Amino acid sequence: GLPCITTRSEQTPGELAELLVFPATPSEAAESEIRVMIAKDQRAQLSLRAVEYSRRFTWEKIAEMHIQMYLDLRQPS
Repeated sequence: GLPCITTRSEQTPGELAELLVFPATPSEAAESEIRVMIAKDQRAQLSLRAVEYSRRFTWEKIAEMHIQMYLDLRQPS
């Protein structure tokens, strides 16, 4: 649930755009760090979105998806 500042590449999923801060340069990274530290509302929003996003990857959700994959494979085409 902590705000993250990181780089972006073509492999970065688009859905992470609302969860992370993507500076283009090292100086922008430093500026972003200061902004996030000062901006309590932005920091809270980034944290909340990160926690919500991470819920998709609980062991329970992973197990559900895994079981569903095997059930789908059993279905005749």
